[in-house]
Amino acid sequence: MVELLLVTTIVAILTSATLILLNPARAIFQLQPEMADMQQRMRVGLDALQRDLLAAGAGLDWGEAAGPLVRALPPVLPFRIGTRDADRSRGVSYRPDVISVVYVPSSPAQCRLRDWIADGGSPISVEPVPGCPPADPLCGFQEGQQAIVFDGRGRWDVFRVTGSDPSTGWVFHATDPLVNWYEKGAALAEVVTRTYWVRRDGAEASLSRYDGYKTDVEITDHVADFRLEYFGEAEPPRLLPGFPEDAARTSYGPAPPPAGVDDRAEVWPAGENCLFARDPETGAPRSRLARLNATDGSLALLPAASLGDGPWCPDAFAPNRFDADLFRVRRVRVTLRIRSALGLLVGSGGLRLWSGGDQAHTQRLLPDREIRLDVSPRNLNLGR
Repeated sequence: MVELLLVTTIVAILTSATLILLNPARAIFQLQPEMADMQQRMRVGLDALQRDLLAAGAGLDWGEAAGPLVRALPPVLPFRIGTRDADRSRGVSYRPDVISVVYVPSSPAQCRLRDWIADGGSPISVEPVPGCPPADPLCGFQEGQQAIVFDGRGRWDVFRVTGSDPSTGWVFHATDPLVNWYEKGAALAEVVTRTYWVRRDGAEASLSRYDGYKTDVEITDHVADFRLEYFGEAEPPRLLPGFPEDAARTSYGPAPPPAGVDDRAEVWPAGENCLFARDPETGAPRSRLARLNATDGSLALLPAASLGDGPWCPDAFAPNRFDADLFRVRRVRVTLRIRSALGLLVGSGGLRLWSGGDQAHTQRLLPDREIRLDVSPRNLNLGR
């Protein structure tokens, strides 16, 4: 009996020791699949955002407006744009967890206005340019396409093509009237807009993408944090030498009108726009933007306050106004933090966790995964 009790005790001790050794392995078997899933969800979210950011600012391939969009409008915007729940309709001009990008895809639908648009609700008359498909008076525009019209002065509108009339060369746009009016010759093209934002449903959040019209698609779920920082030109815009005043070019952004010429669509004084004022003594154009301290090479971190305090383009009274400092943007820093989808693997909180879960055992704790990615859209840096 004594020997039997002794053997039973030894077996119990060995069994306990074996279980103690196997317990961490059991925790690893629980953590590894979820860790791989977190990595995959982070990769999917960043790949989608990076792909659209790299294309941001791609412009027309031919015509007078050929080149990157940043010469006429800011292709990267820190707020939601589109026909549904647009931030500009609520007066919001900056959100740290929202980014919208604008670019022209590789498409034949690129032309200019044949007649000026005085009434934002009237159909758009299309004038083909070299590069339009042969024998197509609508230059490739079709019903259902998303299109952009812009003039080089900071005015632009995105609309949905709802119909067309090849016999007259008219493209009918969506029922909502255009905000701005445009002169003959303004650029017109098919466009892609993408807005990335965080949808919150109770305690959970997901990174979603909006197409600017009707559809919001979830890209990745269980997002703990999503933040964006913007880096841009430290130097204010300047006029480039060698161009006449009536065809002036700038280092970035729209050029001011010639001295004494008043743009009736804006409230700026004659010869001025949102980026340039006139020196009261010499009458020469000077930038309204201040010089910034470069923090990373030749680029400066754009403070959040500077992206929503003006000067406003086209002007402060425009319904779709935007901050002139957005013309500076050259690089975007994305911070994405993902948490475990299993509450049993998330601890009660702390430095490694954005929000708490149910797990109290440190061996079965799966910290949040965070990554920072800098993206320099190529079309925003072509003129540097």
